[in-house]
Amino acid sequence: VVDLIVDAPCADLKRRQSLWFDLQEFLIKQWSRLDEPQKLTAVALAEDLTGTSQQFLSVYVEETLMSDIPSIDLSGKTLAIYSLTEGAGKRAASVISKQYPGIDVSLNHDKTATSALINLAEKMDYFVFVSRSAAHQAFYPVTDKRKDLIYPSGKGSTSIVRAFDEHIQAGLYAF
Repeated sequence: VVDLIVDAPCADLKRRQSLWFDLQEFLIKQWSRLDEPQKLTAVALAEDLTGTSQQFLSVYVEETLMSDIPSIDLSGKTLAIYSLTEGAGKRAASVISKQYPGIDVSLNHDKTATSALINLAEKMDYFVFVSRSAAHQAFYPVTDKRKDLIYPSGKGSTSIVRAFDEHIQAGLYAF
């Protein structure tokens, strides 16, 4: 919800900040129960909303952020993220770039099958298609070009990151 509120205009900035501070307090208390995409998205949202993620420093000290994720080298690999929710796509791209240094992430939010979108579908190693935030005119041409699309369960940045992580982890353990 906060992911979407960040991108939408809000007439009452104090209300948005109040919601974030309440959620931030909850996140810090529940930190050990969050998965990596949730943690990384919380940090990205904190930076977007408050300009800093220092408020999470104490929980970082208690655990290493990537301790339960094996180091995966995706240097030289490319990822496209298609979503009409531009802010969520940008935050997901930022999180994934930090999580997998060396990966080249491209974003697209075209409402039709532009040559840029088709080029991404043809050339990228991985393609996350956020179908819950997509235009039909973009969906059909992309699915014609690729059968290996990664579909997040939602349209926020956490869903995008989680879907990509799961795809990469599944590839590690494929027989």
